[in-house]
Amino acid sequence: MSQIANINKNLRKEITQNIKTRIKLLNYRSDLPDILNESLSVYKLNGYSKVN
Repeated sequence: MSQIANINKNLRKEITQNIKTRIKLLNYRSDLPDILNESLSVYKLNGYSKVN
């Protein structure tokens, strides 16, 4: 078996990621404003992607 065929055979079809980001929301209001800026809030996004 060729080296490329062996690599392709071992590739995972799904990659799981945890992403942390800061998103600016327009006209956002909060009872507990962020320390740095009232229009910023912290979100944790969980998702997955697939390799075709």
